[in-house]
Amino acid sequence: VAALDASGHDRLPALIVGASNRQGCGVGTSWEEAAACSGVEAPSIDPDATSVIAFSSGTTGRPKGCMLSLRMLSAQVAAWSTWVGLNHGSASLISLPLFHVAGMQTGMNASVHVGSTMVLGGPWEEPGFEALSRKHRLTHWVGTTTMAVDLVGDPLAAEADYSSFRMMGGGGAPMPDALAQRFRTLTGHDYIDGYGLTETSGAVLLNPAGAPGRGSVGKPVF
Repeated sequence: VAALDASGHDRLPALIVGASNRQGCGVGTSWEEAAACSGVEAPSIDPDATSVIAFSSGTTGRPKGCMLSLRMLSAQVAAWSTWVGLNHGSASLISLPLFHVAGMQTGMNASVHVGSTMVLGGPWEEPGFEALSRKHRLTHWVGTTTMAVDLVGDPLAAEADYSSFRMMGGGGAPMPDALAQRFRTLTGHDYIDGYGLTETSGAVLLNPAGAPGRGSVGKPVF
């Protein structure tokens, strides 16, 4: 995990987490093996029990607490990761808040699922995208249409390195054709539209990378 300020300098020290070989447990040990080595009994988990209560944005009324099961969260993360080509070597710029289902699932949980790098950007209105893109060789970015407007209107955006990206996109509002063209001219990538709900634990419809499908929120991801 990397956290940087607007200038691209690390706010947090590098953190390396390892495991000792005590009692035969080491790095890469499965949860079951680790539990056996430690003598602690692994808990019994009901995949259909409520795992997270995520709150909706409240765009159509008061925010609602949505009860999401572990099975829902896991299925959506696995489908998303496969759909957008997220893997161990990926580096995602997380611009959405982690308390929101989109940031939590496409940013945090998906990265944990595949063991990839999470780059935590600062407040979106602050400069820094350019420095982050050059330092971390970013591969994935999920934002909103409003963020895309900000990006194409930022005079510093042309200094960013977009060559390593494999997927850039998001949702929140329709993507106008004129904005989509400006986005592609700037980044060299199509803005991939998708659609999801807090109630569905994130994106359930998404256009394939390389086939943006203007005017469409895409196909079911699972």
